[in-house]
Amino acid sequence: MRVEVAARTDRGRRRRSNEDRAVYSSIEEPAGSERRTWVLAVADGVGGGPQGDIAAEMATGAISTRLASASGDSESRLRWLYLEANRAVRGSDVPESSTPGRATTLVAALLKDDTTHVANIGDSRAYLLRDHRLTQVTRDHSWVSEEVAAGRLSARQATNHARRNIITKSLGKRTPIDPDIFDVGPLADGDTILLCSDGLYTMVDDDKIAAILESGDVVSATRGLVDVANERGGLDNIAVVVARASRANSR
Repeated sequence: MRVEVAARTDRGRRRRSNEDRAVYSSIEEPAGSERRTWVLAVADGVGGGPQGDIAAEMATGAISTRLASASGDSESRLRWLYLEANRAVRGSDVPESSTPGRATTLVAALLKDDTTHVANIGDSRAYLLRDHRLTQVTRDHSWVSEEVAAGRLSARQATNHARRNIITKSLGKRTPIDPDIFDVGPLADGDTILLCSDGLYTMVDDDKIAAILESGDVVSATRGLVDVANERGGLDNIAVVVARASRANSR
């Protein structure tokens, strides 16, 4: 499997700083081969201050640089990478009271020839575009999402609810880190994975996201997604990672 990847972040039209981060990296597995394992990640810093920015930077930095040290199957590797990301965000033996606001969402994907796994904490999302259909892979850890799941809110009510920005899970706490893990299976030729912060999907509907993903290469797709989110208001920071799989001529 060959993979093309691109990432982009933007401050948006309303925020003074950018607390979102988007990264990707890969390693040869086995070493010296042409096969690569990829890790992609998007983080959205929580708190509206510099600590959120630092948290997102630390989380994505840990995810992208520690891939080679992770062992086991893909699910085990992702769980370990989340533990490392949380340690980085929290700091080494630092009381939580000394790092106020240091919290972040994190959505990540691990791509190999035979499997693709996605993990998330918070409300940053992963999508799969396959056969012209865009599907949300992850479930939001947010107050409104949980209310919708419980039947106490409708999806329409959740869209504009005053508590729609409240997340129920984040990195940066001393409590056990338990990301949701999703087995996407092997990617087919032309499949596209999108990771994004809420600055994209609250501004751009699924049909438009799918159309942009299909309109060009991964670099132009990341640019187009950010541009449309800003054209439609750009109320928040925006982060996207787009990865497209190709089975043609792969080894």
